[in-house]
Amino acid sequence: MVETVGLSLCLTRNCNAACRHCGVLGAPTTGGTMGVKDARGYLVEAAGLESLRSVSLTGGEPMLFPDLVRDTLHASHELGLEAELVSNSFFATSEAAAMKCLSPLVSLGLTTYVTSLDLFHAEFVPPERVGNAVRAALALGLGVVLKILDRGPGAMPPDETRRVIGEALDSPRLRQARGALVLAGRVRSRDHATSRPAAAWQGACDKVLRYPAVTHDGLFYACCSFGEGARLVGDATREPLLSLLHDMRGDLLLNILSWRGPAGVHGMLVERGLADPGRLFLGPCDLCTSLWEDPDLRPATASLVADLTGSLHTLA
Repeated sequence: MVETVGLSLCLTRNCNAACRHCGVLGAPTTGGTMGVKDARGYLVEAAGLESLRSVSLTGGEPMLFPDLVRDTLHASHELGLEAELVSNSFFATSEAAAMKCLSPLVSLGLTTYVTSLDLFHAEFVPPERVGNAVRAALALGLGVVLKILDRGPGAMPPDETRRVIGEALDSPRLRQARGALVLAGRVRSRDHATSRPAAAWQGACDKVLRYPAVTHDGLFYACCSFGEGARLVGDATREPLLSLLHDMRGDLLLNILSWRGPAGVHGMLVERGLADPGRLFLGPCDLCTSLWEDPDLRPATASLVADLTGSLHTLA
């Protein structure tokens, strides 16, 4: 069985930016923030899984609520969990300012700092602030994940990325995470110049089941890519989180996605004549979201799961 090793807490939908590619519609006018009591409760429940090792604090922009970040990190540290913080680095007006913000979090168990560098974020957060935050995080001994768009209109040229980050880009503690857009939130159409057929993204998914997420209002998803309800497991304000974790790990489609990836599921649909092998998608997460939300793929996926479930019952 796939082990759940991390939990993402989407602490808020509020954000100082309103990026054109944001899948959760974060913005200065977007409300909704998780209470610290709820955040602690979710962590305590999830820690009932022996396999759980880490927590990720994300948003929106969690650093708009520094007290909530600190209190949640304190709770996770008491539970012996490693912690990462996902931020757009707006606070890093200088390396000194970034050090001042991040340094107290290290003593609360922060181990990894995650930030983004692309042309969409740059419309709201000067790229130099990302460079300041990255260098400060590395100086504090943190691991750094730099999220960049692999291609398309929002991708920053590699030479500009190197100019912004500098020599820190070569640090062994910095990892570049290349991603693609998802047709969700503010992304309302697919750029066919950068889209690819589903078969281009063969392979297992290392996120679903392993790194589920809880939103600010308690919705529990099997990974941190939400869409309009794709991979939604249930509501943690109505059911115990441990029960939802159990339901998630027993879900047939989610397990197939973990083992074979969204391209593998799409391939099974193609084999049954239920999907077009030439249809284009923005990336693997966009393909995965489409299995739930596309008007053609949603019923096809439901039919596939019903057939496989029936076959399993027959074998039993």
